[in-house]
Amino acid sequence: MKQDLSQKYEMILFEGNPFSTDTLASRLLRRVPGRNFALHQLKQVEQRLLSEFKYRLEKAEPRNVVRNVAEHPSAQILHTHLHTLLEESQDQSHPEAEFSMFMAVLKSLVPDEARIFAALSEGASYPLIHVEAGTLFNWTGLVVECVSSVGKNAGVQCCELTHLYVQHLLALGLVEIDHVENNQTLKYELLETEAIVRIALERLKKSGQRSKILRRTLRMSSFGERLWKACKLHDDQ
Repeated sequence: MKQDLSQKYEMILFEGNPFSTDTLASRLLRRVPGRNFALHQLKQVEQRLLSEFKYRLEKAEPRNVVRNVAEHPSAQILHTHLHTLLEESQDQSHPEAEFSMFMAVLKSLVPDEARIFAALSEGASYPLIHVEAGTLFNWTGLVVECVSSVGKNAGVQCCELTHLYVQHLLALGLVEIDHVENNQTLKYELLETEAIVRIALERLKKSGQRSKILRRTLRMSSFGERLWKACKLHDDQ
């Protein structure tokens, strides 16, 4: 058996091209001293490589691996929760459904976002700006969004995250962005000096792109007003 395997390696090493088994190179290589030792070493190297390759495959592809959440034993929890929600939806009233929505929204807020939400109550509005990038021929999109002074005025702890807070409130439908208010020119100009705005403008300039500042107004949405009213109703009683 070992002899047959050695002959196979010898064919690979010394014959080279299977279509030309009697070349001058192959005849010379057959006379090289240590041929048998080289074959033995090659065999050991190949065995080590095959063992390592097999180990890596088994490690990367464990047996009985769960490839889908639906196959996981805990998926039953998801099914049960969805089933419960569907059953509750058949029996709940309009106020109960609205309460569930309000509670879900409030649970998704962080304290700083709640402060901004409160600052926008009673019809208050704040200046807000976006930074848009563009080429010579068209505008390609916003690179900075929702920079506003509402965070400082609300007393949030992380003022540098105000633009992210506002984006989250916007995604939840609690706030809305309206047209520019021309009577707040100075406040808009102060916003344009914010670090996040200056850095964006400098980056666009260095990359050869155009920039444009879009002035807007931030205020509470009608949905936000409904939620605020529901939360404040108990305080008024």
